[in-house]
Amino acid sequence: MPMEILVKSQTHAHGLQPCINLSKRHKMCKPQYQKLLDPHFPRARPKDKVVVKVIVGELHSLKSQIYTRTIILHLDFKMSNNQTINQTIPKTDNRYLYVLNGTAYIGHLGHETETKAHHTLLLFEDGTSPDRIQAKDEEANFVYIATS
Repeated sequence: MPMEILVKSQTHAHGLQPCINLSKRHKMCKPQYQKLLDPHFPRARPKDKVVVKVIVGELHSLKSQIYTRTIILHLDFKMSNNQTINQTIPKTDNRYLYVLNGTAYIGHLGHETETKAHHTLLLFEDGTSPDRIQAKDEEANFVYIATS
C-alpha cells in the first residue's frame, strides 16, 4: 500500500510486506495495488480453535482474491493455546514463519524450535513430512509464507 494512503489514516495499523523476487520478464512491470479488507479473505478452520486466513494462494479449496505474478502462499494462523496443526507445503518451496503474537513451536515432538513474537523461522527441512506447528501455554498468531 502506498505510504500516502497510510499517512492519511487515523487508526493504528500493522502489516507485513514481503518482498518477492520476480522473474526477469516481470522485473520492470508496473506496480499493481490491490485493496482488500479483512472480510474479503477466506478462512479455513482445519480444527477447533484454529483459524487460517488465506491472504495469498489457496488452502483447503479456499482461494484468495489477490493476484500475483509468481506462485506464493501467505497464510495467517490464529491458534488457541494447546493446539497443534500439521501444514503440508511442497518441500521444494522456500518457507518461513513469522510470529506476530504469542509463541509457536515448530518441529517434531521433542525436537521443536520455539519461536516468539516478532521473530522469523526459516524452514529448510527436506522430505515430504508436514511442518508441525503448536501453540502451548498461550495463543499464537503467525504468518506462514511459502514460494517456489
